[in-house]
This record gives sequence, C-alpha cells and structure tokens, in this order.
Amino acid sequence: GYVLVVAGKAYPGRAYIGDLMAGAAQAVGLAGMVIDGCVRDKVPLAQLDIPIYAKGFMQRSPGKQGPGKINASVTCAGVEVAPGDLVFGDYDGVTVVPRARLLEVLEASEKKSAYENQRREVIDEYTRCRDSGLPLPPLAPAWVTQLLEGQ
Repeated sequence: GYVLVVAGKAYPGRAYIGDLMAGAAQAVGLAGMVIDGCVRDKVPLAQLDIPIYAKGFMQRSPGKQGPGKINASVTCAGVEVAPGDLVFGDYDGVTVVPRARLLEVLEASEKKSAYENQRREVIDEYTRCRDSGLPLPPLAPAWVTQLLEGQ
C-alpha cells in the first residue's frame, strides 16, 4: 500500500496532522504515515487502523498553508525517500529501502532472519541444559568467540 511521508523538517511549533486528516488518509486507503514533525489527537490516532510515526505530539493544530507535493522525492528526518521506495515501520522505528535495492535488502534480511532463528535455538538449548543440570553447550556467537580469541 501507499505510505504518506511528510518532510516536515522536525518543526516543533505545530502538529502536521490530527485525527481528521489521519482518518481521511485511512479512508482513502493509505497503509501508514511517517511525519518528520509532531501530530496531535494522540488517543483518536491510536484508535485508527493505520500506523502513524511522528517525532512527538503537539496540541497546536496544523497551519493548513504552504507548499506541498504529491508523489515527489523528499528528505524526511535526514533520509531520502522517493516514490516507489519501500517504507516499513514497526515498534523500533521506520526503515526506507530504495526501490533499486529491494532485492538486495530482501536477500540480506532473509539471511539475517535465518541467523537470528539459529541463535534463538542455541539460546533455548543452553537454557534447557542449564535448567536440567546438563553440561552447558557454547552460547557465544562465532563473532564474539573470534573477538575474544584475538585478544
């Protein structure tokens, strides 16, 4: 889906959107919003079905003036975002993947996911052995062991 990215330059004096604008964005089918600035109406925004990422909250309403562009490249929180880029957010923040690098990033993320799943298995086995009084298997990942051996 489409994500609205607002290059607000972290302006703290007014909110960029409130629940009415965000509700309208949800109504037209946006998948989310990323705002380099503040928003208002915290509780109603949390009740919407789309995620909204912003720098914070401000009670002053949007100014509803000034220039704007749709489907244009912007700089949001210091990151270049172009139409067609993948914009992904979760509880840790927002990531932008340039369209030209989607396959590369997908392959790297699958590799990272496999590594993390393997590490979880090692940690679970270590915990099981510890709780059962069995000899403990190695727990440190290879990169830590290599660093320690190099000292």
